Order: sequence, then structure tokens, then C-alpha cells
Amino acid sequence: IFELALCYDNGRGTEQNTPHAVELYQKAADLGCPNGQYNLGICYQDGIGTSVDLERGFYFFLLAAKQNSSEAQYNVACCYEAGTGVEKDINKAIEYYTMSMNNTGDSQAAFNLGMIFA
Repeated sequence: IFELALCYDNGRGTEQNTPHAVELYQKAADLGCPNGQYNLGICYQDGIGTSVDLERGFYFFLLAAKQNSSEAQYNVACCYEAGTGVEKDINKAIEYYTMSMNNTGDSQAAFNLGMIFA
């Protein structure tokens, strides 16, 4: 389902249809697919194929982050740092930047941690 959502999202092999991609990301997310959860979070955060809903975007990032998605962990950290869709919490931002950095060596997460402690 996730791969099909990507096809509709990017217009690969079919006409681009982002609202349908969002529906498919939702189905993938409901099945516990972390990539579906992450991409659905992006859609809600940026209003891609749906209206902007920062809280809902954060919720889906968090679901994916709990399944060890480094990208989602990074986005959760950014949300906590800025208070985007969730109450600002620097300690939680540090926790999730650290997870992302330790998970894949994410250099942007390491940089953001350095900026917090600077």
C-alpha cells in the first residue's frame, strides 16, 4: 500500500493524485507501516493533499519515531524544539535528536543538538 501511495504522490506510472496518496498513506499507517506514518505526517504538516493539521502531523511522526524511523525521530525533535503541533519541550527535543543521531548518524540531528547546547 505504501509503495502505491508513493506512485500516486509522485505521479509514477499514474497521474499524480495527492489526495488519493494521502488515503493510501493512511491505510499504510493504520497497518503500522512507519514509512506510511512518516509520509502521512509530512502531508499533514505541509498540507499536501489535505489541509494543514500540525497536531495530527506530529502524531504520525511520533508513531513512526517509536518504530525507529530516524527521519521521524528527527521531525519529532524539530516539533518539540519549535513547539510545532505539540507543546515546546527542549528536553524531549534533545531526546529525539539523540535517537535520530544514534540510529543513523544523522548529521543534521547532531548539528541541532550542538546548537541547543551552544
